Amino acid sequence: MIKMSQYNVTPSLINALIDARLGISGPVTVLTDTSNIKDAVTYIATSADTDLSAVTTNHTVLINVAMTAGHDILLPQATTSNGGMHVRVIIGIPQTAAFAIGPASGSLLVGAATFIGDAAAGITTGNPALVQSLLATANKSVALDGNATAKGGDAGTILDFLYTGVADRIVFSGAVTADVENPSGASFFSTSQVAMT
Repeated sequence: MIKMSQYNVTPSLINALIDARLGISGPVTVLTDTSNIKDAVTYIATSADTDLSAVTTNHTVLINVAMTAGHDILLPQATTSNGGMHVRVIIGIPQTAAFAIGPASGSLLVGAATFIGDAAAGITTGNPALVQSLLATANKSVALDGNATAKGGDAGTILDFLYTGVADRIVFSGAVTADVENPSGASFFSTSQVAMT
């Protein structure tokens, strides 16, 4: 841990820098103890549909089971009242079946995912891919399958869903691994709504 005193950085200097950067006049509180600030966590250890549509705070989802086909994850709808919420999905173990993750009630995903293949003993020999989801494409979910060239979603995949406070719009960013050499991500974004069975 680096201490502020090692670099002659004082809380008042930090406050002044923040004030100047943000154009704020007056005091800004700098949190010195963040040990009690944690995201809520859902740990998925059994393959089943997971309904997280009622989540209202920052949330981390850790998938630590090989999902079976059709067992999907439903995230909250984007509304004007949940702006600032961040849902992060982390895939902890290899995935070999198709499943989807997406928000409720037709919220659209806007953003991009980067794909890296690693089939040869963790050595990336193929080319990375970048796939975008534009508002006009009306994508409502991401389709995953760790060993599928067109999808990806193997161990180490991290997906970020950022709620901006705009109804039915979520900013998405993904770092997607795949157990293939040249993942394309061509079928990663989907216009299909995630449905719980």
